[in-house]
Amino acid sequence: MIDCLKSLFSGQKEKRIYSNPSLESESFTQKYVLLLVVEADANPEMIQQLKEEPRITSELLPYISSISLIQGIWQGSESEYKELFNIDHLFQESSKREELYSEYDIHLIKIVLDERQPEFSEGNNSLNWYDGFRKISLLTQEKYKLEISERLSSDVTDGFDSKLYR
Repeated sequence: MIDCLKSLFSGQKEKRIYSNPSLESESFTQKYVLLLVVEADANPEMIQQLKEEPRITSELLPYISSISLIQGIWQGSESEYKELFNIDHLFQESSKREELYSEYDIHLIKIVLDERQPEFSEGNNSLNWYDGFRKISLLTQEKYKLEISERLSSDVTDGFDSKLYR
């Protein structure tokens, strides 16, 4: 206390450092989201397999990377995803609809990753996507999280389809 007073009266500024220990222990790692809009009837077996086991396997690679299956794709940071898309409620079981199905129906597939996958950048083709899905299939299950929606009307993309690319 006396040293503090001495420094105040001597014209020197006291330097104090404040830190928040709870913040120091937190890890602020950025996550990335790969969002796929897939045709519901293009490969129902693949959709069912992903629902039963939300994991990309080597057997699924030719199907999940197919240009005929993917109607739209988007990749960005988790914060961009939350800002651009308000669709997490569509991945809940309660989003299951009772109305008649249409040939235009879709499923949304959301894959949360630890790092951005350059193979899914805008302008890339299904060969690049295949390589990207192959890389994801080699990751341990702790390195990514896959969610798939119930069958949805294609109308759900009306608010964000301009943000998707193919």
